[in-house]
Amino acid sequence: MVIGFIDCYFNSLAIYADSFIKAIWVNGDVQNDVPEQTLQLQALDDDLMLEWYPIQSNDLITYGYILEHFDADTIWTSYPIARYTRLNGGDYTFIVYKKPMI
Repeated sequence: MVIGFIDCYFNSLAIYADSFIKAIWVNGDVQNDVPEQTLQLQALDDDLMLEWYPIQSNDLITYGYILEHFDADTIWTSYPIARYTRLNGGDYTFIVYKKPMI
């Protein structure tokens, strides 16, 4: 299973991409080497938790994330953490959106 990472920050009509993965846990074990672009998992690695760097801002931020080919819709939260269980083999792309709360 391969997971790619994309990060977007919405500011009006501009979109900014930056490096964002802070920590990864696979089957409850923290991964010491956080990849910049892709993560290769083994067949039994079906429990994945991702933490990304929060925006340093005076504004309150809402995060949206989606694991393409797994989530049906974007999930919105104020916490920079996502967890997935029962992942099947395949290629996925993890996308994070950040925007100020209105």
